[in-house]
Amino acid sequence: MAVIIAALMSDLDSIFNSASTLFTIDIWKRMRKKCSVREQMIVGRYMHSITLGLFCSRLGAIQLLSMSNSALGIELNIGSGES
Repeated sequence: MAVIIAALMSDLDSIFNSASTLFTIDIWKRMRKKCSVREQMIVGRYMHSITLGLFCSRLGAIQLLSMSNSALGIELNIGSGES
């Protein structure tokens, strides 16, 4: 189980790093032509945090929706079983 979780964490970290690098190089560097390497690193770190935050909030919303759908399904099953 630990191996699966470690692999998942590695994959997610790679995705977050790629997203922050894409934003920093493709968007930020074009908007600010004379940005320093230090500025690029700071922007990349902020984007990494923002991407992680978006992922966690989306994951929470998905779990909330699945819980509400399963609760609705239970109510429908109980209601159909009684009639």
